[in-house]
Amino acid sequence: MVTKLLCDRILAVDTTADCNSIEEIGRGWGSVAYRVPSRAGDWVLRVPRFADGYLMGGDLRREQALMQYLRQYRLPIPKEIILFENNSGQLLGALHKYMHGMAANVYLQQAHANRTRFCETMGCLLARVHSFPVTDELQAAVPTFDLYPDKYIELIERTLDRLSDRSRAWVIKMSREFAEQGGSSGAPSVLVHGDIAPHHILVDQGGEVNGIIDFGESMIADPALDLAGIIWSFGRTLGSRIMKSYSEHGGYIDGNFYHRVEFYWQMVPLFFIADGDQVDDGSDFHLGIRQLAARVAAYTKSH
Repeated sequence: MVTKLLCDRILAVDTTADCNSIEEIGRGWGSVAYRVPSRAGDWVLRVPRFADGYLMGGDLRREQALMQYLRQYRLPIPKEIILFENNSGQLLGALHKYMHGMAANVYLQQAHANRTRFCETMGCLLARVHSFPVTDELQAAVPTFDLYPDKYIELIERTLDRLSDRSRAWVIKMSREFAEQGGSSGAPSVLVHGDIAPHHILVDQGGEVNGIIDFGESMIADPALDLAGIIWSFGRTLGSRIMKSYSEHGGYIDGNFYHRVEFYWQMVPLFFIADGDQVDDGSDFHLGIRQLAARVAAYTKSH
């Protein structure tokens, strides 16, 4: 909900904003996005769905700090994020300029979609993001993680009791094998988006990626995480073409890269299972259960 206080804050930034014509354009786990019309150029207002602190689906404060750092690289991202707080310092919302483009999943459903151009520019953009130097400024903006011990062990422990016997045994097996083969230790540490999803990628009519948004889960970590997000978002066929472009544009592909991509992709449903029942009608939890069961069945059939 866009409160009067938020409208007043928006008008303090842009007196031509039309707060009577605000419309909801997206709803994620962490926030609801609204388009704010303005004669000076439309805005996007993102309002947290939960109290300031742990925001499932993205940290708006982290995103603001990262956008300030990335401004020097002329990426197709929001150039500045303005945070609105109340007198107690609680985060009320975040405002940035509206970015034009079609969500990648919507674009790719069109018969005339230029998939070649999409894969080429998506791989190139990811390779560029992953190539930025890990400076003190970047480390101050986003956290650093060794993904398996810092993220995945806890995620797996949180979800095991919610799984069927078959799925639980499979997750334990995959986790154990991943750890025995080195896990994420030794992986490159680069800036990753951390939440690659079709609605976070904006595409023009020619198939060129002209925007990437929602960096609230960004971190310094294994670049294979973003490529796992690519496969989850666009499937293996397009995913392999995007990874080819990623490699051709200098992306980080070490000897264990594809194994780590596969593990992170295998574990994607656990994020839905861990927290999906806390949002809306809980449908994301059931989606995670179904996706995990499909992975277990496919693995069993192929082995």
